[in-house]
Amino acid sequence: MIPIRVETAAGCIYVALSDDAVPDFTPFRIALERALGPYNLSQVKVAHVIELKEQANWKLVMENARECHHCSARHPEFNVLFRPRSFMEGRRDP
Repeated sequence: MIPIRVETAAGCIYVALSDDAVPDFTPFRIALERALGPYNLSQVKVAHVIELKEQANWKLVMENARECHHCSARHPEFNVLFRPRSFMEGRRDP
């Protein structure tokens, strides 16, 4: 059996594949709970699930999904659904 380290913060679960993972999780937990606390993630429920089948390299799909510097110029319809600037600034604009 391999020992692992499991931490929770603001309704999220984090797993390290070592029981002596560094750095210390405490500063991250404090910052995360401060940022996500108002959203009460431990009480959320799945409202909708979509299964997408990508015929592509999974790493490229994930990297493309995590950055969207080009979205405002190339995907304006996406910005109607997701407002990256207001999200990043911590605002809850409708």
